[in-house]
Amino acid sequence: MLVIERASRWRTRWTVSDDDGPRGLWKRRRRLGEAMMGELDGNPFELRADGRNFFALVSSGTVLAAAHADRRNHWTVYVEESARDLRADDAARVEYELRQTSAWHSDLELRRGGIAVGSIRKRGYREGGALRSLWYGRPVLCDLPAELSLAVQTFIGFVVIALRIREQS
Repeated sequence: MLVIERASRWRTRWTVSDDDGPRGLWKRRRRLGEAMMGELDGNPFELRADGRNFFALVSSGTVLAAAHADRRNHWTVYVEESARDLRADDAARVEYELRQTSAWHSDLELRRGGIAVGSIRKRGYREGGALRSLWYGRPVLCDLPAELSLAVQTFIGFVVIALRIREQS
């Protein structure tokens, strides 16, 4: 399970870790805005935001994944072939959908073909021993399919964080 946690209360930096331990550090490119940059296992990545309806994960000038909103709370995530562990018969681009599990909870599901394949949730107020008050101050737990690379899983987690911070603003 991937965990994204704010590294400091005062700075906009996040640590990314999984079952194998720390994997990278990400930070905002500008004080205001949603664009971020960071590294995972020594490889540089960039999360670009274009308006309020589009995010892209870029590495070395290549778009690995993109998220697009066609209406409120309905996000589609496109994952390119180079960002997945593929079998020869898979298509070049796979489409996933991000959906809120209910109107009363902030948890989201990652769906493929209408079937839930993963989830993204925030750690509880007292879960993990620390009392945390705001959404962006609490660790985000991403339980996503192993077929998605670490970079794409991280991208999906940061898209969710950006959406939740928007809601609180």
